[in-house]
Amino acid sequence: MDYRMHGAEMERARLQAIIANESLGDPVMDDSDISTGDMDSPIWAEIPWDESIWMSSHVRDHFLFADLDEDTMRGLAARSDTVTFEIGQMIVQQGDRASRDDVLYILKTGDVRIQIDSTGPETRTLTRSAPFVFGEVSLVFDTRRSASVMAVTDVTLLTLSRSVVRRLPPARTMRFLRRVPVLQGLSDNAVLSLIGCFKQEIYANGSAIIRAGQPGHTIYLLRHGWVQVRSRSGQELATLQRGQIFGHRTLVTKQLRSADCVAHGEVTVLVFDYDEFPRLDNPALRGLMDFDALMAVLKALNIVGHDVASTDALYDDLDHVQAAAGDVIARKGQILRNIFIVRDGRISGAAVCEAGGYRYFGSLKPSVCKSDIVASERTMLLVHPSMTPSTQPSGALPRRAPKIDLSDLEVIRIVGVGNSGRVFAVTHRPTGMQYALKAMDKCKIKYKKQSQHIHNELQIISSVDHPFCTAFVQAYQDHSMLYILQEWMPGGELFHHMQRDDVFDEDAARFYTACVVVALEYLHCRDILYRDLKPENLLMDRFGYIKLADFGFSKQMEPGQRTYTICGTPTYQAPEIINRVGTTAAADFWSLGVLIHEMLVGSTPFEEEQAPFGRVTGNRIVLPKHLSDQAQNLIKRLLIRNPHDRLGSSGGASAITNHAWFSGFDWTALRTRRMRAPIVPDLVNNADTSYFEHFDGSAGRDATGGTPHDSFDTDWDDWDWVEDSSFTKS
Repeated sequence: MDYRMHGAEMERARLQAIIANESLGDPVMDDSDISTGDMDSPIWAEIPWDESIWMSSHVRDHFLFADLDEDTMRGLAARSDTVTFEIGQMIVQQGDRASRDDVLYILKTGDVRIQIDSTGPETRTLTRSAPFVFGEVSLVFDTRRSASVMAVTDVTLLTLSRSVVRRLPPARTMRFLRRVPVLQGLSDNAVLSLIGCFKQEIYANGSAIIRAGQPGHTIYLLRHGWVQVRSRSGQELATLQRGQIFGHRTLVTKQLRSADCVAHGEVTVLVFDYDEFPRLDNPALRGLMDFDALMAVLKALNIVGHDVASTDALYDDLDHVQAAAGDVIARKGQILRNIFIVRDGRISGAAVCEAGGYRYFGSLKPSVCKSDIVASERTMLLVHPSMTPSTQPSGALPRRAPKIDLSDLEVIRIVGVGNSGRVFAVTHRPTGMQYALKAMDKCKIKYKKQSQHIHNELQIISSVDHPFCTAFVQAYQDHSMLYILQEWMPGGELFHHMQRDDVFDEDAARFYTACVVVALEYLHCRDILYRDLKPENLLMDRFGYIKLADFGFSKQMEPGQRTYTICGTPTYQAPEIINRVGTTAAADFWSLGVLIHEMLVGSTPFEEEQAPFGRVTGNRIVLPKHLSDQAQNLIKRLLIRNPHDRLGSSGGASAITNHAWFSGFDWTALRTRRMRAPIVPDLVNNADTSYFEHFDGSAGRDATGGTPHDSFDTDWDDWDWVEDSSFTKS
């Protein structure tokens, strides 16, 4: 049912309570229901009827007010204030952060001019006459003002407070949509445009939302509750949670629904019609379609199971290739070392197969193409490498005798927890030296389809040898677990020190930035993209120097190659990652700019919910005046949206080391580690773990829901065999 009609009386009462009492809490990150308050507030006795009638007549076409009843509109009118501005006065300034005291404006009389300054050469200007609503984007999403508004005549405006606006049902729905991962590529205005594209439905526990075998005309976005995906035989395939999308495959395949989707507890979903959803210019939605095509083909080839939530490992090696009509993509007799999937367009040839409505060719193993494969029209191909040992990249780890016996390691405590395992601080009994041991469950890795992802990580960390990257020591495996032994960094994450100090002075930030630049210079010279730069992945040694850690998203590239993976931390992602236009080393330099900003300012330049909007649309970065001109210039040049113009894109890391902010900096002293660090950890001894969080629970391995079997072992040829370890079972 449509949310505008469901529970109408309860919604009306709640809205009236909200409007009558602005002192209610302000759930910035939550769109849950707000409790009703005193319905007998004296404010209702002082309704300005003229304002109520005017608002009902003139703002009903705005999404915030379209579905409010007359009593609620009266309440809004009662809470509104009237303000005036003279000709030439600035009402809203672009780039200003909306504060708790800021307001939404409703132009009642007069004209205003809207001006939008961009990073490009053009400035957009337009004039609006009464009635006109503005300022809602900043209030709803808690972002900076996206435009300047000036009075071009004397004007009269009604204003509504931030607290009232943010509690209106459409505003709460918009904030939920802003946080949905698949919609992260949309601008705030594009998210606002969704308000008329969906209806809200509520399902009781056990109710079927989708039935297998039925035609599909809608896409569902899960707002509250859990949804179980079941096969026709009743087998549970997956459990979906808040923010996940389902029912989208038939958007591409045009086939009948292939599984049941059943409410697990009470469930609220937003329902989009196919005719509305595909129109959105959303790179994340295109990424979802890419993943769906890849999953369909890999399942047909019996590579993966049914865990549709684990996309990172599959995306990591996915590339895009355009073919024009008439192009020969592969010739008869050619050795195919990839799987080619048609996302858009058509191809022809005897070797072409079909899976889940998608056409593809190629296979798990290198194979001979049986016929010419020709593009019948302009075609977009998804290319994924074969996932067999014979096609692994060169430089695979040789078999070798263990440097350190796993049984000689004694656990100090857990210092990190991830999706597939844990990180332990350990001591090597024979030498008394400390290490970090990452222990990962094979069953979880297999179930989450992360095998290739883990292989890639091991390939890279084992090849990296640099004083500003955490050192790899050894890789082990037993029947159930994989282990990576690495250098111990007792100073903890840089993030911990940033939280403690709030902001760093420029000398400290310059030191840590220099450590990162030297590490990135090393990686980029070897065609390795890091792709996950953030304070949590910078670990401090006992001397206060920081090193890059966690190479899970890193990728070995070919010269001139681009990658199209959406990966990394949202607030640190470069625009080209969000837009999926091809990522190069320049993306690491964007993340470096974000890091410098966070160290000096105390926050990232784009808040997490609004980061994609700011980076894609080019909102101006407003820097505090206390920063030096050189620091501001460096940050701005690293955060240029166009990667070709970004500092470091031409000239690499040397373009950054030569920047004025590093004038007089002793790079030789840093590289030889003769420079004193700004922070030197206060350690009792090298086994001190006080700079790491404490994690509840034992060191035991997590239950995986299954028992490893021998066929798993063939995937891990690069890992040294050891007897089953006992310390992770305790």
